[in-house]
Formats: sequence, C-alpha cells, structure tokens
Amino acid sequence: MEEETKAFISSSHNTPLVRTVWFEGKLYFSVVDVVDYLKASKKPARSYWAQIKAQVQTEGFQDALTKIIKLPLRATDGRMRETDCADRETVLRIIQSIPSPKAEPFKAFLAKVGDEKLDELQPATAADADFLAKQQVYLDKGYDEEWARLRVQCDLIRNALTDAWQDRGITTSFQFSILTNTMHTEAFGLPIKAHKEYKELSTRDNLRDHMTPAELGLQAFTEGLANTLHQSRNSRGYEQILIDVTDAGQGGRKAREAAEEILGGSLVSPKNYKHLLKGHRKGKELPASSQTSEQKSLFDQMPLENE
Repeated sequence: MEEETKAFISSSHNTPLVRTVWFEGKLYFSVVDVVDYLKASKKPARSYWAQIKAQVQTEGFQDALTKIIKLPLRATDGRMRETDCADRETVLRIIQSIPSPKAEPFKAFLAKVGDEKLDELQPATAADADFLAKQQVYLDKGYDEEWARLRVQCDLIRNALTDAWQDRGITTSFQFSILTNTMHTEAFGLPIKAHKEYKELSTRDNLRDHMTPAELGLQAFTEGLANTLHQSRNSRGYEQILIDVTDAGQGGRKAREAAEEILGGSLVSPKNYKHLLKGHRKGKELPASSQTSEQKSLFDQMPLENE
C-alpha cells in the first residue's frame, strides 16, 4: 500500500485511525473512525455520528443505516466494545452525507480498493480465517490479543498431536488421558488435577484457558516435542507412544527449570482468568481496580511465587 493509504487505514489498535475487522468474508470499517477522520466539527466523533444519524433523512442514507452492524472492536483502552461497522459500499454511501473536504479523497480511496486489494488483506486461506475466528472467541471474552493467539496456536499443536496418536494406534479415551497426564506431570511437575487445584479451578474448567503465556508456551513446546519424537522414532502403539511422551515431558521439565532459574521463581502460576470470564458472562467490563500495579495483567511475565 502507498503511504496515503496507510494514513486512512491502520490495523493497529494502539493508535487506530480506521479500525477494520473481517466478518463473514467481508472487510468492515469502523463508522465512528471514518466520521472522526472526515468531520470538521469539534464535537466528539460519536456525538457527531449520532447527530448525523438523527438529522440526515435522505433515502440513500437511511438505507445505508440499515446495513450497519455492530461488531466487537478493540478500543484505545484495550477493551472490546460493540461498534457500528459497515462494508466498503455502505461506507461510501454514508460519507456522501458528511460535509468534509476530506470526503472526496476518502471516497476515491475506497472506490480504488477493489477486490484485488481486499484480497491482499483477507486471510490467505480458509485455515487462516478459521484461526482468526477462534482467536476472536477469546478476544470477545476479554483475553488480550497475544494470549489469544498463543492459545489458538496451542490448540493447533495439540490437535496435531492427538491426530498423530490416533494414526499410531491410540484408540481409547483412557489411553489419551494417561498419555496427556503423563506428559503434563513430567513437564509441569504436577498432574493436571493438582494444577487445576493450584489455580483454584473446578474439574470442569479448561486448564489451558487459565494458563499464563509462559505455561502455554511450555505446553506447546512439550506437545510439539512429543509429536517430533513420534515422527523421528516412527513410534507405534501405546507402549512406544508412552515412552515418547515421557521423554517429551522430561524435555519440558528441563525447559521449565531453565526458565525458572531466570525468573527466580516458579513458572507454574496460581493465577487464573475466572473473574474475567465471570464478568464477561454478566456482560460487565472488568473494574479498573482489577488492573492494579500489583497485578497489571493476570498473566504477566514477572517472577511468580513458588508453590
């Protein structure tokens, strides 16, 4: 893209100009951000947009309003909020009703962004789109973007491992459970049940949804190593697979111990995301008090207390 284009659209949510989001195969633009760019008024963009919606009664504008949808976008404070969004064609119709010297250049830009340009921004494959969709599920729950990306990557590694187990003769849920717990116990120094208890989780909770980035990283490393061992050793059957996961778990333990020496404390953390998810289910934002200097992020990378 040219520099002028970058001035219009930014995918960064630290200092976004026009936030964008993919939804059902289309690129949607934050209408408020478009208005903020175009407006000559000193009013805040949201107030000005509300005024335009109330005052403009042309048929074309009213028709465009029916095509606006609410999609979650990350605000400057890092929280996800439902925001008026519109596709390219709808945005073009909306800005015709906004008096601004910037309207024509912006319209020319949007008109110029044809399907080929949008294809450059669109996820390259169905797998990419699926990854982003899964990541969005965690973003909508209030997790930060880096954690959500790592969480989905861990799922992909886990799925590849369990597929390999099935291909190599692991058939029962009991075998899957033993292999998983053996590897986890070796790597983390405690079984899955004890790990959940340490985080004050119930047996129904998904442990991975409450891991820190460091814990997720260790999980991904260990499971990826196990799959690599299966391939390099051409392991088949439960006994050989069990040897592989035990060795992979021991490799994970060595990685954890090296990390803990650097951290000066335990990598295994008692922290969890239960209060965040509870707040989300009630439709509430996390209170500012939950982001204290002592707990800047639930899943920070500071040295953690020992068990």
